[in-house]
Amino acid sequence: MHRGVFGVLTVLTAVFAGCLSVSPTADSRKGGIYLNLCADSVLIEPHLGRQTKGMSREEALNRSSREEIVAALNSYVDTYVGSQVKALFLNVNYQRACFDSQVMESYWNLANPEQEISGWPRMFWETKKKGVDPFAVCVTRCRADHISPWISVRMNDHHYFDIPSRINRMWMDHPELRTRPPHGLFNYGRQEVRDYYKAFIQEVLDTYDVDGIELDWMRTQYLFPDDKIAEGLPLLNQFMREIRAITQAKARERKHPIQLAARVPVTPEIGRRFGLDAVTWAQDGLIDLVILSNWFTPTNFDIPVERWKREIGPASACLVLPGADAAICISQNKTIKQMNATVETLRGFAVSAFSRGADAVYIFNNFMIPYKTQTLHPDGSVSYSDDRQAALRELGSPATLLGKPRTHVLTFTDPDLKPGPTAPRALPPGEMKEFDIHIGPKPDQGRCVVHVGLDSCAGYEDADLSVTVNGVACRKLADLPRDPRYKYDNTRVWHVVKAVAETGARVVPFQVELTALKDGYNRIAITNAKKEAQALTWLEIHLSPAGVSP
Repeated sequence: MHRGVFGVLTVLTAVFAGCLSVSPTADSRKGGIYLNLCADSVLIEPHLGRQTKGMSREEALNRSSREEIVAALNSYVDTYVGSQVKALFLNVNYQRACFDSQVMESYWNLANPEQEISGWPRMFWETKKKGVDPFAVCVTRCRADHISPWISVRMNDHHYFDIPSRINRMWMDHPELRTRPPHGLFNYGRQEVRDYYKAFIQEVLDTYDVDGIELDWMRTQYLFPDDKIAEGLPLLNQFMREIRAITQAKARERKHPIQLAARVPVTPEIGRRFGLDAVTWAQDGLIDLVILSNWFTPTNFDIPVERWKREIGPASACLVLPGADAAICISQNKTIKQMNATVETLRGFAVSAFSRGADAVYIFNNFMIPYKTQTLHPDGSVSYSDDRQAALRELGSPATLLGKPRTHVLTFTDPDLKPGPTAPRALPPGEMKEFDIHIGPKPDQGRCVVHVGLDSCAGYEDADLSVTVNGVACRKLADLPRDPRYKYDNTRVWHVVKAVAETGARVVPFQVELTALKDGYNRIAITNAKKEAQALTWLEIHLSPAGVSP
């Protein structure tokens, strides 16, 4: 989308807050994909011309000229031209900053950076030595490519406490500022912490001329001691008013709108459990986008967008964006198989989201998502299709999503107000277990299959399952075939598999009559007829249009 569209001025809530700059029209902001690039991905994604086989990215950067690095970054941003990516959110910090910050120490603010910096932070050190600020390059290229540039700030990052060179010095030197001294993250109940992040946000906006700034409260949402959350709610509400005032002042200076987004948990009450009252922020005109997502994996396929719309109310111009993350799983357990997103699962996520009233979709951890589909051929060979560009051309609009194969997966909410599943979902003998999956609009034609993944429990090889969808019996099909080289192992930890067929010791398909389906939620009932208990490692509804194999 052209930057000029983002510059269309309309009188919105911000005017009443005393802002001279005003927001774009709501319609111009709707639809499309808002894409978050985590700090490490900003330099991992671009292909560097000097990188050869066996050479690390850090070494390639060291050998590359300034001009080559800039060209690689520009080329990377150019890959989004022609897609439905409306805005790139460039993440500039974890515990430390990835640019020359005077507020938050940078990764190279060390006694001996040449010796102490390793891994992805070294890539930023190498670009700094060449006089390149990757974020500045990407912002400029976004403008040239008519993609809206944003900065994303992690408001309380939890990474790398085991690597001294990456730990925030203020956190390290002031344990009294932590939520559970001597442990925990920053405590936003302390004025010093709020002032620190406010100064950092001001510095970011002084440094980069962007269209908006995201406050990523999901990195990480533990902001107050457990017994101080009620006291913390008004403190964060006031903090958000102060940040809004900063963006308004900078918008007047830059002479164009600067929007504000907040990434928060998937329901209003879960957010308030952590001191995050995003409904109030939206109603008071303090934010332009509210982004709803799980903390990490899995992508949440059941985000109640309609509830947010209802609670925020029609008077607010705040957009509601459900967010997808890197991987999908059925339970939070290190031995449960995960699968990275494919174009079909992302279609399922987006179709459901738009049907519930989403204004656009948001993708986090984009660099971790391969968007690859595995195909097993009759001769046993396996091939992969790279569907990344196809996904980014489709996910931002129902018009480009519907009528194509899509998958809706049973996942879970994290964080939640109740404990999440930590083991495969139990299928006790002789019992019926029911699960609800939201599919958005039901298809009028094509084929529907439910895929049931089973753990390697006793008797799984001949487990006798029956499945109904909305009370209508489904026909059992032959087990999904898979790469003959793959061996299921339920002791392997953090294993990301490459296909649905690999998510269980067996994956059993059941054909569903299309007439059984409903718009929105569909109830899948599974009955285990054998005496041995079984366990569910995966459950999905796969929809394919007529003439397309499931």
